[in-house]
Amino acid sequence: MMSLLSPVAYRVMAMSTPEERIIVSGASGQLGRLVVEELLGRGVSAQQLILVSRSPDRLAEYAGKGASTPFGDVDEPESLLQAYAGGTRMLMISLALGSESDKRAQRHKAAFDAAAQAGVRHIVYTSFVGADKGGDPVTEAHRQSEAFLQASGAKWTILRNSLYADVRLPQALHMARTGSAVAWPGDPKSALVTRRDFAAAAAGALAGGNRFENKTFTVTGPALVNTADIAAIVGEITGQEIEVVERDPRGPNQGPPGPEGPGGPPPDSGIAEAAAVVTDAVVRLSGREAASMREFLLAHGDELRASAAAAATASTAPPQLAPAPVTPVTK
Repeated sequence: MMSLLSPVAYRVMAMSTPEERIIVSGASGQLGRLVVEELLGRGVSAQQLILVSRSPDRLAEYAGKGASTPFGDVDEPESLLQAYAGGTRMLMISLALGSESDKRAQRHKAAFDAAAQAGVRHIVYTSFVGADKGGDPVTEAHRQSEAFLQASGAKWTILRNSLYADVRLPQALHMARTGSAVAWPGDPKSALVTRRDFAAAAAGALAGGNRFENKTFTVTGPALVNTADIAAIVGEITGQEIEVVERDPRGPNQGPPGPEGPGGPPPDSGIAEAAAVVTDAVVRLSGREAASMREFLLAHGDELRASAAAAATASTAPPQLAPAPVTPVTK
């Protein structure tokens, strides 16, 4: 079984290999910034970091510490070749879904090819659960991207991320505010992982030398949870009972449900099935245990209690009376 390294051990490793230069491609986003903080916390110096973004001005604080912050855009491949120059290991954060989601894999390929051409020896890629099977636009793009990465000529590490716990926070706040929640029929469970823990796993893959090269990890939280579980935790934190109703809100011309609807993918989707798996990848990669959904929500306890308190105040406030009409004075 693979032995574990503590964050201190990773720090020693990183400091003993100053010739390594680590690229974070997509460094100005939420995940990218967390990965940068994790790397710095493990003893990687700012001078070893090449932080690539389409908005390098958003990385000024790291540039001030000595990091390189070049411009790079997958839609301008020549910019990537220049941005990646000098890097030895790279984290490629997958592109967000957008209007050109059908071109997502090809855009990832442009980054992989540019990195390999620039001399990057090892590429870590943030994939998604279910990418081994594909079958829908999201997982199929990741399946193709993984194949492009493995054909790039560089060593690789694939991190198939489970669903983010962070994405369920708006739903939890809605529960606290209304005392109710909607779940998918059957209320499927998934191994929600925090964005911070996934960042730690990615940083560990980058700082782990060759230990994680040419390996695939499914990165999850420590336990399976569903909407009813989240409601129970919210109720515990706020001191109220949350009613959970199972309902399928799908219908013609409907977009993804918001916080007032069920969180996570529909139960009949391949993503829901793939996310119902628990692994120890976070601790294997980062050296620390993954946070549970309860720990995550407790960390946001003040927000949840404030949401519940605001709703209670609004429900007990006296109704606002309309101002009495003013009768003009006639002389």
